[in-house]
Amino acid sequence: MRERIGKGNELGKGRLFLLLCLWLVLIWTVGMAFPSAAYAGEAVLPEDGRRVYDYGGLFSDEEVDELEGQAAALEERAAAAVLVLTVEDGQGRSARETADSFYFDHGFEELYREDGLVFLIDMDNREIYLGTYGGMIQVLTHQRIQDILDEAYTCVSQGEYAGAARAALDRAGYWWEKGIPSGQYVYQEDTGKIIPHRSIRWYEALFALAVSGGIAGSVCLGVVRQYKMEDKDGVSNAMAYQSSLNFRAAPSQDRLIHTAVTHTVIPRQPPRGGGAGGMGRMGGSGRSTTHSHGGHRAGGGGRKF
Repeated sequence: MRERIGKGNELGKGRLFLLLCLWLVLIWTVGMAFPSAAYAGEAVLPEDGRRVYDYGGLFSDEEVDELEGQAAALEERAAAAVLVLTVEDGQGRSARETADSFYFDHGFEELYREDGLVFLIDMDNREIYLGTYGGMIQVLTHQRIQDILDEAYTCVSQGEYAGAARAALDRAGYWWEKGIPSGQYVYQEDTGKIIPHRSIRWYEALFALAVSGGIAGSVCLGVVRQYKMEDKDGVSNAMAYQSSLNFRAAPSQDRLIHTAVTHTVIPRQPPRGGGAGGMGRMGGSGRSTTHSHGGHRAGGGGRKF
């Protein structure tokens, strides 16, 4: 009796250990399947905690506080760094270089796996610029960036710089809610590559799984019924199915009847156009143009004022 109790305790401990191992494996699997969510929770702003950097002195204290709140709200919704930057002296750099350098040199790309945007008012180059990074490149396409710049230009051309930043962030949030447009693709201007975006929504995957499962099940069921190997009386017989086979091997012989030669003139294809022409054929509504900056991919667009 004691031996049986001892064995029962050992068996219970073994099952408990097995369940613990399975639970740890499950936790690890979920963490690997959803790494972005775990990473987003670890995002920490730089030490100063700011999102608005008014080096150009264009905003009042009240306007800075208002923009800080707007940028923080959009950042929380989009899980992406949202920054507003103004400069008085570009130090010989273009607006694009200023935005990209500020984003990457200050480590903002580490917050949300490079997802983020920078709205820049460059008083040196007299240009407004919207820089996009990470996943924002696919959401804020060239067409959408132009729409955002349209909203901001109306204000900045009248000297309403804070209004321009508010309009840009508000419109960027609107397009983020719309998600990645259908037919979106990335054109790398420095390499000439065109990379289409491919995505499958959850209901599309579920539908495909159901259809494929149904087809596979029906095929398997048909095969089982056809080769269930039962005789006429329903008794299982491994050789019963062979009785219905009527296959007989017969000798065959190939004979050459005649030969013919046909000549066809293949017209030459006209030369293809360059990269810009290729983009035109694909359409521009879903195009996002990117460039390289310090080993990172960056997108964006600007407009003079």
